[in-house]
Amino acid sequence: MSLSLHELATNAVKHGALSSAAGQVEVIWSPPEVGGTLCLWWQESDGPAVPGEPEHSGFGTVLLRQVIEGQLGGTIDMHWDDPGLACLISLPDDTWQASGVSETAALRQSSAQPVPPSERTEASGQRVLVVEDEALTALALQSLLESAGYAVLGPVGRVEDALDLLRSGPPDAAVLDVNLFGATVDPVAFALEAMGVPFLFCTGYQGGGTAGAHHPKAPMLGKPVNANTLLAAVDNLIVRA
Repeated sequence: MSLSLHELATNAVKHGALSSAAGQVEVIWSPPEVGGTLCLWWQESDGPAVPGEPEHSGFGTVLLRQVIEGQLGGTIDMHWDDPGLACLISLPDDTWQASGVSETAALRQSSAQPVPPSERTEASGQRVLVVEDEALTALALQSLLESAGYAVLGPVGRVEDALDLLRSGPPDAAVLDVNLFGATVDPVAFALEAMGVPFLFCTGYQGGGTAGAHHPKAPMLGKPVNANTLLAAVDNLIVRA
């Protein structure tokens, strides 16, 4: 949500209400009493005249939809009318909480070493499933793996979406976040083990939490993950498979 609000604010400063001295932005959020959908309303006013919806979606709009719809499973409705951009964001009850936030413990680091060039896998066409519920991290993982020649399945941020992808056939390897909107990634890890697919965990939890305990042979990478370390770990998974 911080990323989404940052994109909306940046757009308002560059093109919208906050590009003029008189412009204003009103932000209202309304969580239900117990569970349900959280709604956030963004309304700009007193800025430059609104010419209507842009003909092409910029990176910011694409990122907003990836975060809200692709990763959080919510909805985003944007309207470019007078008095200014209006945006309604709705989030399902499994993506937010009003209490019970706790800190995570320090994570033990993986000892994965780079694969020697002579042994490095030719990555072209090899498929890596990426399961990560944080949009920016997911996009970064996808970009990194694709730049190394891998074909990325996903990224997806929910257990059921990952299992749906696996029904189309086993990937060559997988990179798994441990916690997906409060749910453990265990069902995905067990499905991968049944298929004989190697995987690693990419997480901020000590020892990978329950997933690490249930799958002690899986490599564990601590967030934030160094790009070379991640590629070395994925290479090792495929070389040793």
